[in-house]
Amino acid sequence: LVLRIELNGDFCSDSERCSRMPDGFWWGDWEFKISDASRNYMLTISPAIAGNLTERTNMDKFFYMNNGKQFTAIDKDNDRLHGNCAQFRDFG
Repeated sequence: LVLRIELNGDFCSDSERCSRMPDGFWWGDWEFKISDASRNYMLTISPAIAGNLTERTNMDKFFYMNNGKQFTAIDKDNDRLHGNCAQFRDFG
């Protein structure tokens, strides 16, 4: 399976961290799979395989921050952070 993320327009006003490209278009594709309930629906994701959204290396931040992470639900907290992020973020 392939996950695609598309971002349209950068409306951020921080000139040091933002592209200042209100008409910009960024996208990325990642191969992924989600394990079963016995492994808490762990996400396995590749470094980006296409696109301009991130580096297509192991330095890919989306890969680095999400690969091997388990999903948290409102009734079961599976991440390493304090508190339940599904409850804190209103179930999302």
